[in-house]
Amino acid sequence: MPCLSVRLLGPLTITRNGVPMALPASRKLRGLLAYLVLAPHPVGRGRLCELLWDVPNDPRGELRWCLSKLRGALDTPDRRRVRSQDDTVSLDLSGCLVDVLEIGHAATQGIDALDAERLRALAKLFAGDFLEGLELE
Repeated sequence: MPCLSVRLLGPLTITRNGVPMALPASRKLRGLLAYLVLAPHPVGRGRLCELLWDVPNDPRGELRWCLSKLRGALDTPDRRRVRSQDDTVSLDLSGCLVDVLEIGHAATQGIDALDAERLRALAKLFAGDFLEGLELE
């Protein structure tokens, strides 16, 4: 079992070594996490601010706060998963289980080519709707 697991099907959850990690109740933080998990490449800070925050507020300050909270949930002393380089942000999810990515990968392999055990494991990943209960507004 991977040491870190991110579930986007059903309520958004992060587990480390099978133990659920506490995330702040911030809807924006959860939206940011989901966006970064699914982003195929680093995302510009400006783009993230446009997506999640209103201009009159301090979107860059809000983004910094959210990233610090994500670092607390995802990073370990020996592994930085929240990456910032220049003006971009990304997540290093190598070695992690991300439910939607796992299902997507299996679908590209062809469901009919998978054995029954693999299909049962994939079925267990369906814990509800995508980002169930998350509303950004």
